[in-house]
Amino acid sequence: ALEIRQQVLGEAHPDVANTLNNLGIACGKLGRVDDAIYHLERALEIRAKHYGTRTHVECAATLHNIGNVLAQAQDRAGAIQCFWDAKLISEDLLGENHIQVGRACVAIGNVYYEALQYEDAREAYYDALQVFANAGLPSTHCEVLAIQQDIQEIESMCAAAVHAHHHQYPVAPFHHQHHPPQSYGSNAVQQEQYQLHQQHPHPIYYPHMSYSSPPSS
Repeated sequence: ALEIRQQVLGEAHPDVANTLNNLGIACGKLGRVDDAIYHLERALEIRAKHYGTRTHVECAATLHNIGNVLAQAQDRAGAIQCFWDAKLISEDLLGENHIQVGRACVAIGNVYYEALQYEDAREAYYDALQVFANAGLPSTHCEVLAIQQDIQEIESMCAAAVHAHHHQYPVAPFHHQHHPPQSYGSNAVQQEQYQLHQQHPHPIYYPHMSYSSPPSS
């Protein structure tokens, strides 16, 4: 189908970009990361050229899809950059309280979660909750409930890690020198967080929210 459309419509036609976008999604789901990135980047290039800018909702959707594949390939920095770019484009075109902005925040939070950066993940999830609330999603919406559960799990893991650290390194009695609270970034606490992460390796809501293109008429 792709070859036919390229021959009939030309390689720079938006329908070709739609096919490439959907091929990229399919390859990503099959674990063919290199093929997925190749197709999605070609789709992004065609769309940006067709619209004269990358600041377009379809370009944002393709960037989100690329972010999904990069996250799957453990390229967390690249994934966050793609999700962030998609978020900024959506904010610019759709408004900062659009549901697509919230979903980009969730995707960013998921990458941080997988990287054991729980504070950053929690912040991104809270941002998503705020956007969803402003967008009018009810508190009973499945996406809202799932994010709330993710936040609760992060807070439980952090609390358990700190508790375990304090038991392993108890404060000596009669020691009056003030010490600042142990940050989550310390090696000892981070190790406890890692062990807990092994028990809960994935956030509840991990939306590889792919944006497929509608079939051409």
